[in-house]
Amino acid sequence: MLPIADLIKTNCISFLKINNISDEDIEKIKFVVDINKDIDKGDMYSNFALVTSKVFNQKPIVIAINLVEYLNQQLDKNIFKKIEAVDAYVNFYLVNNFEVSKNTIIYHKDFTGKKIAYEYTDPNPMKEFHIGHLMANTIGEAVSRLGSIAGANIKRYSYQGDAGRHLAVTMWGLRFMETPWPDADSISITDKVKFLGLAYVTGNKKLAEAKEKGEESDEYKKVISEIEIMNKKIYDRSDEEVNLLYDLGREWSLQKFEELYEILGTKFDHYFFESITAPLGLEIVKENLTKSDTIFSHGDNDAIIFKGEDYGLHTRVFINAKGIPTYEAKEIGLAKMKYDLWNFDESVVITANEQNEVFKVTNKVITMLMPDIGSKMKHLSHGMMKLVGEKMSSRTGKIIAGDELVEDMMSASYEKMKDRDLTEEEKKSISCDVAVAGIKFSILKQNFRKDIVFDKEKSLSLEGDSGPYIQYAIVRINSIVKKTEGLDIVSGKDFSIEGENLNRTLWRYDHICYKAVDEFAPQYVAQYLIDLASRFNSFYSKNKIIEDEKVNKKLLDLCLKTRDILTQGLTVLGIRVVEKM
Repeated sequence: MLPIADLIKTNCISFLKINNISDEDIEKIKFVVDINKDIDKGDMYSNFALVTSKVFNQKPIVIAINLVEYLNQQLDKNIFKKIEAVDAYVNFYLVNNFEVSKNTIIYHKDFTGKKIAYEYTDPNPMKEFHIGHLMANTIGEAVSRLGSIAGANIKRYSYQGDAGRHLAVTMWGLRFMETPWPDADSISITDKVKFLGLAYVTGNKKLAEAKEKGEESDEYKKVISEIEIMNKKIYDRSDEEVNLLYDLGREWSLQKFEELYEILGTKFDHYFFESITAPLGLEIVKENLTKSDTIFSHGDNDAIIFKGEDYGLHTRVFINAKGIPTYEAKEIGLAKMKYDLWNFDESVVITANEQNEVFKVTNKVITMLMPDIGSKMKHLSHGMMKLVGEKMSSRTGKIIAGDELVEDMMSASYEKMKDRDLTEEEKKSISCDVAVAGIKFSILKQNFRKDIVFDKEKSLSLEGDSGPYIQYAIVRINSIVKKTEGLDIVSGKDFSIEGENLNRTLWRYDHICYKAVDEFAPQYVAQYLIDLASRFNSFYSKNKIIEDEKVNKKLLDLCLKTRDILTQGLTVLGIRVVEKM
């Protein structure tokens, strides 16, 4: 429906011109042509009359009536069945034989031909992959796939914190662990990674206990000193024993991440690590300090800072008093490395919204240091994912691990199909894909910029607004198609009202995708798929595709088109289709 929307817009602008509205005024007029949520009120609508009321100095209904009269003369009756004015709006009804676009690329003007880098997930080695990372991965995968269908050349990146204070706390926390270092081959990667996560929790608990005695106490100062020494050893690799444990722990974490990416359906093009970006960020900051117009200054204890308050932002440290680059300095190195690797037209970074203020500062600094890179950076932030009655904190140990949630969902999914006539291998494969669909769809059907409450039971339901519900609609169509094999095909009767509405809903797919791309909003696709699957089920309950051993071709074709669009939509969201359930 994208060409239809453009056609309507073009003729609305022509209407302005024949009414002697100046080009300058036309530029200021921002009206929309969008799909009608209520299909009974038409396929598309425009708020043109409402927006131009002041320009024409007329009531919106008068403008709407005049616009309808003009459009009825201009628009093709083979495309538009009816155009009507309703209050301040104009509704458009398309003819019943309008065809679904077969093009899987929608060619968005801001994406087509562009090189766009997407960075997301960004878990830290030696800390568990928690549900925040799961949320970022889900959003990043969907947004990057939307960029791809919009005509962009895309790359997927992940940035991992393999250097920094959290690692120092983990390595320092090892000395307090009661269980031995898990170096036996018989111990699973999952358990090895959990051991590292527990070391991080233990280190933070010891740090918190010391802090309770006062920040001026000898004990607290001793703990801080030990953690800082450990941090420096990790950074400059000056201790062989630390290096050995660090390298092994890092390897375990990365291996576990890859297992999760395989389950989630993500394949990154390149990984960046803080241990590599840190020296480059340090070099760039120090180089700028030698200039007369440096953007940095000296803070307490000779730390190097950026005075963000001068720009309405927070002041932040870029090199600490020990001479070690902070997260902020590493971001500078990362931006430079990304661009040097692949000179992108845009770099989109997806993180939790708790990092919003940090990114405002780092993006400002990067733009001042490297304008060609900074001007191409975009930060997308998301809310938190919460389970009812559970609170997440990796520092205290009350953490919901991403892999545990996936495993719990897989077990729940398997339980629902354990008695199905499927092989054990099929049950495991399907339960995995259904579990991931349940998680991803629960995240993506909502506005990800807000916090999300996750309900395990509802996310796996085959009724209602869930990923498995969409998957099951496809399985049902596959079953119908299989039953038609070897039967006679006849032209059949025309659609019922349910069939017409289903067909009209299919037309909307490319328009929905364009909106989702335009607003970085995959929830539009998810919500559309719920509506489409619901309309298919209504259609299926009222129509017989097979009757008297004969197949109604029109109805079967509608089923096939529905399956195609449902499949495309799930694929865009990063959700796998299953053949059986």
